[in-house]
Amino acid sequence: AYFKDFDFQQLLDLAHQLSILDFTVGETVLYKDEPATFFGVLLEGTLKPQFGPGSFGPCRGVGEIIGEMALFFGGTRVVSMVAEAAGYLAVFQFSQLELLKRTNPSLAVKLNTQLARAALAKGLQQDQGCTIEQLSEHEIERGVSELLQKQAAQRWEERQSYEICRQESLIRNKAPKLRGFMGRTNSKKDVLKRDEAEGNDKPTGFSSRLASEVAPADAYE
Repeated sequence: AYFKDFDFQQLLDLAHQLSILDFTVGETVLYKDEPATFFGVLLEGTLKPQFGPGSFGPCRGVGEIIGEMALFFGGTRVVSMVAEAAGYLAVFQFSQLELLKRTNPSLAVKLNTQLARAALAKGLQQDQGCTIEQLSEHEIERGVSELLQKQAAQRWEERQSYEICRQESLIRNKAPKLRGFMGRTNSKKDVLKRDEAEGNDKPTGFSSRLASEVAPADAYE
């Protein structure tokens, strides 16, 4: 679980910045070769990578980070992602990450480091067939540092919000329906209201699903 080390307040702070994208069975969520502009956390449903016609990779499930590889490698989608089961993503724009570095530096560093660890783990699995757990902590730190340097070279802070709406098909098609998109953030009240709409006594929806249900058990007490 990528967000197990985030406390509940940090999850709420992230939730204020996120937008929700719904998708249906068979819908293409990411398009190969398109300029990448966001990463997402899969909160519900299943996505499968598509490398070409009839060529698919292992399915991605709830709690997995989607689309972060492009943050570090070239800024272009290397595979398509197709919905195997309907659901939704919590979407965070790459340019928002740069803004977060100015408004909440400690949270930005924590999030960015986690994204780099996720990308490192995927790269090891794809290129070497090994897991990140097989590396020493020093090797992980070095790998994360190298990825962060690659990210800096992409200069995401220079990409404007209007370009984001224009670049990726999923964003372009769904922008009118997005909550918190294009500078409109979700207030804490909105986040909790969205949680409560699920009919539970404790907030188990928008914010806690971001953590893939790994927030401290007493966070809701």
